Amino acid sequence: MKITVYIALFFAGCAFWTACSEKLPDNPSGSLGFSVDTLRFDTVFTASRSSVRRLMVYNDSRRAVRTRIFMSCSDSSFRVRVDGVPLNGTYNAEIAGQDSIYLFVEADIDPQHSDIPVPVRCLLYFDVNGSKQQVCLEAYGQDVSVLDNVTAQRLTWQGDKPCLIRGQLTVDSLYIEQGVHVYLDRGANIYITGKLSAKGTVDKPIVFSGSRMEKAYRNTPGQWGSIILSDRSSENTLQHTKIRNGTNGLMAGDAAGKNVTTLEMNAVAISHMSYSGLMAFAARVTGSNCLITECGYYTVGLFCGGTGSFIHCTFANYGTVRRKSIPIFTVDRTYEQYEAQIPAVVELRNSVVYGSMNEELSLGNAVYYSFRYCLLRTLMDTSPPSFVNVLTADPKFVDPYDGNFHLEKNSPALDAGEDDAAAMAPEDMEGNNRISGKPDLGAFERP
Repeated sequence: MKITVYIALFFAGCAFWTACSEKLPDNPSGSLGFSVDTLRFDTVFTASRSSVRRLMVYNDSRRAVRTRIFMSCSDSSFRVRVDGVPLNGTYNAEIAGQDSIYLFVEADIDPQHSDIPVPVRCLLYFDVNGSKQQVCLEAYGQDVSVLDNVTAQRLTWQGDKPCLIRGQLTVDSLYIEQGVHVYLDRGANIYITGKLSAKGTVDKPIVFSGSRMEKAYRNTPGQWGSIILSDRSSENTLQHTKIRNGTNGLMAGDAAGKNVTTLEMNAVAISHMSYSGLMAFAARVTGSNCLITECGYYTVGLFCGGTGSFIHCTFANYGTVRRKSIPIFTVDRTYEQYEAQIPAVVELRNSVVYGSMNEELSLGNAVYYSFRYCLLRTLMDTSPPSFVNVLTADPKFVDPYDGNFHLEKNSPALDAGEDDAAAMAPEDMEGNNRISGKPDLGAFERP
């Protein structure tokens, strides 16, 4: 009886071993499948690694496949892990029948000594019994000038190479020429103690944005900190400048109101900020042809006194960035525990303030305000003298949810502007003439 049991156990064990070993022989005719034939990365800074991409390699056959994995490039432009193990030279992998493995790839590109993005490619080979299959790895390497927690007296940036800010850049005088793209890492700030001069053009604007270059991050707010104009700074000027994806676009002055910061903006576009587009404290701000949209709290917040004068501007928020129930255009003599030491005065002409809330305008006590020939979303009494020729209808933007704030052909803002105000900004933010006929409201003139 015992012998019979032992013999039965022996044959059962043999059967189990045979069943397990059936997946081990190579599949000589087996070919592999891949989730993509080309694994593409967006432009990668040569000073830092990219985000990680995933490649799935699968075996559709019922038998196991052994494959030898290696790369065609000898440099370290791409780093590959096979199921968590670094690929150093060659890796022998076994893929069970009807199973798969994952490869995780990141680009780590050496300086290319070029001012424009340079394509970098490498082939990732999978050798199964002498039969090779391949997946192409592709990225563009962009050289950048890196400033890591720098303090400087004076800096001048030209448009030949982008800049990458890490930590905080503290500078007395910063001059930025047309075409410069400034990337900021997570938490990075620019702190100006003297003067900021950013002079772009219609064709070559200056751009401030987060350092993540994947398309998925293009409209993601909060990727970096703020551009801070201290209360000791003055004669700050920005023209044809785009600021996006940060926490605060521009912060000017100091709530204590010790000094008056001055800021002049022309054709400045600020969007997708997690807190505010423009916040000013006891400052003197002027703006023309400005477009400030999609901010978590304020598109414009003017606090603790000072003046704000805006002509042909569009301030809008349609909730594509998660927002608080706060009017997008807010003026108040106070901020937290601080109270204005100087009067608070605001003037808007030929401008649009509109958004997803019924009330997008907040004017605190002891604020002197004037709105002439504007379109506002407000429940306030818009009768003279503080309001002159004010509309409250939907401005009918082309597609505000996709960032298009041009006016539709049936917009009530068409031809609704004041000629005298248009004469002070004769071209819109795209360079189109607005004084050849009756001017439209907002930053864009419809042809």
